[in-house]
Amino acid sequence: MADAWKNVTEETIINCWIKTGILPASSNEDITDAMQFRQEMMDEEIANINQIIGELDIESDHHAALLADAINCWSG
Repeated sequence: MADAWKNVTEETIINCWIKTGILPASSNEDITDAMQFRQEMMDEEIANINQIIGELDIESDHHAALLADAINCWSG
């Protein structure tokens, strides 16, 4: 189920929410702007995570290495 969920696109979710009335119908431009904003926010979060990973001492701290691996799996 988790693998199937990863294959669901943002566009599919947005279209489903619009059909149910959870979201009002928007123009393609509104949807594109919202998706671009979301991508920019995700990119910023990934940059922050990568900075934190860069500050970890993964060479000598086994726990830091495990944390870095877990974060990379989650964000990637």
